[in-house]
Amino acid sequence: MTADSSGIFEQLIGSWIATPSPVGESGCGVLRLDDREGQTVAYLKHGKGALGDMVSDEMIRLRWLHSRLPVPEIIRFVATQNECWLMTKALAGKSARALLDENPDDLGIVINALADFLRLVHALPAVECPFDARLGGPRAD
Repeated sequence: MTADSSGIFEQLIGSWIATPSPVGESGCGVLRLDDREGQTVAYLKHGKGALGDMVSDEMIRLRWLHSRLPVPEIIRFVATQNECWLMTKALAGKSARALLDENPDDLGIVINALADFLRLVHALPAVECPFDARLGGPRAD
């Protein structure tokens, strides 16, 4: 991090306790931010270069999805010429992975919950979606 980016980092973290989050595969740095009582309040994602572009894209998609699906609320977004930081409010609950780690016998329950969420995603009108993530073939509208 440059001197400027470390200042942004310090400003975003404030008095929260920052712990690296090992979950995720984006290549970006992700910190879990806890308050002094140990409650997770937010997550901070950071990327440089192409990873910064990915962080910016995520912010845009979260902003669009916010009124349509239960997604994390954006607390703050900061972009410089080459870096981006996205701070989002922590959602209540546990990830599917955490639930299965605690109780592998709940696989059916977790699969059903994920399927319910995917039905919500697929129920969104595609014509209203401003994003194009096609793989290169013609779009079937």
